Amino acid sequence: AFGVLSILVLLSSRFLFIYESITNVENVLYIIITLIPFLSKSVMGILLLTVKAAKNEGLGALFQNAAKPQSLWLYPIYLIFLLLLVSFFYKDFLIIGTLILIAACCIFLFRRKAVKWFGGITGDVLGAAVEGTELVLWMTVWLLHYFVMV
Repeated sequence: AFGVLSILVLLSSRFLFIYESITNVENVLYIIITLIPFLSKSVMGILLLTVKAAKNEGLGALFQNAAKPQSLWLYPIYLIFLLLLVSFFYKDFLIIGTLILIAACCIFLFRRKAVKWFGGITGDVLGAAVEGTELVLWMTVWLLHYFVMV
């Protein structure tokens, strides 16, 4: 019952944040909105490469065994390339910097909680990290849109 309630709250709040953020947004901000899925999947990749697996079997361990630790250096390069691409269209870095800072905070929060509560990462923890990060980033865009960029 709590899982169904959690999904309903997650999906309804995400719908609210997306709808409210997109209805009154300028065309140039659509590029920034595309950062949200990129950053949430990057959080998952960084967690996959930097946190040990909670158990030896399961999806988390399977993905961690398939991932190469050398690919961790690609994330900053992707981020710099994406920042350069976005800077051609949008000159104000307040939203971009805030989204990157919030994603970095999510990495540290999920890393700490995954190790403390589960002893490492599992596939479910990685999925929750993606969904939680994406929800927090959408909420950040909504808050910035209504309270900072008036």
